[in-house]
Amino acid sequence: EIVAYDANEISYLTRCHVTYRIGGKMISEPNAAELNSMVAGDLVFIAPCGSKPDQFGEQHCSFPSVIEFNGTPTCAAAAIRDIELESPCRGEERRTRPLFADERGMPYTYGTLNRWLHLVLAHLIGPAAAAAFSWHSFRIELAIALREAGCPD
Repeated sequence: EIVAYDANEISYLTRCHVTYRIGGKMISEPNAAELNSMVAGDLVFIAPCGSKPDQFGEQHCSFPSVIEFNGTPTCAAAAIRDIELESPCRGEERRTRPLFADERGMPYTYGTLNRWLHLVLAHLIGPAAAAAFSWHSFRIELAIALREAGCPD
């Protein structure tokens, strides 16, 4: 959940959803020195947030996503760490600051991410074919692929 659906409700990941395990120590409000000390094997945990179908984050995803830091340029854990380093956030502000935000610090909208998806797909497969896809359709395709691979519900 990385987009805002309602301006009056937080339904997206915020900084408080992120916890780090750095050097074996769990840290919910890391400072720059701790973040810069990350080495291969350290972890980033992203706890679920409430969403439209699961308002308390307990039904569809009751466990955190775990991302291992490996220090490579494409490391997702490093990207999360870099968000913290570029825009530090402490205390109560972590409860409201979006993890993924635009240049104004506002959470992304579905429309914005859908436009970006269309631009990427139009470049890769052409505008006509790209028009048939959205983030929602990718979610459906992923569910089908997981079911066909025999993954449990």
